[in-house]
Amino acid sequence: MQSILATFLTTIQSSQKILIDAHQTGASGTYLRSQDERELITGACFVRKFIALEEYFEAAFGHYATGGSSITGWTPQVYASPPTLEHAHKMMIGLKPFMDWSTPDQVTRLANLYFASGEPFATAISSAQSDLRDMKTVRNGTAHVSRTTASALEGLYSRWTGAPKQGVSAYEMIMAPNNSSGSSFESYTTAIVTAVANQVAHYS
Repeated sequence: MQSILATFLTTIQSSQKILIDAHQTGASGTYLRSQDERELITGACFVRKFIALEEYFEAAFGHYATGGSSITGWTPQVYASPPTLEHAHKMMIGLKPFMDWSTPDQVTRLANLYFASGEPFATAISSAQSDLRDMKTVRNGTAHVSRTTASALEGLYSRWTGAPKQGVSAYEMIMAPNNSSGSSFESYTTAIVTAVANQVAHYS
């Protein structure tokens, strides 16, 4: 699990650095990159973070399903015994075209089928479920714009900032400060996914 966690954290840190660099200002205080560039880079970094979590779930699931242990040495009780990692991934997909690692409910349901009490995934995901759903809302808003995604973004923005606004972009949502903590949605969700990944990796 150490290498799986390290790969995830490296991707998260790299994405953060790229996003910070995109918002550098010159001596006059103006941004060095245009608005379009900042929006494009920020959206790409957010999607990259989201995909990194999906890949992490898949890799960690395969690791534990094939008898792997956590960084603390804990080993789950597994209800199935796939002979290889490749076979484990095929079992996760089942008869569907693919496993949707972006939906926390589905990851938890699969974990409950494979592992006793769904651990080490159930507790980590349960504590962050609403945040992970909010991240998916922004991911969808970054990938494509429709009536559904626009409405979901506006609802999330209103809840996050306490200030309703029509026509909110994914970029505005990602960079928006929370009305109580002042943290941007980007920095808050980075902390959330990092905490989830660490819980799964260090379960005991």
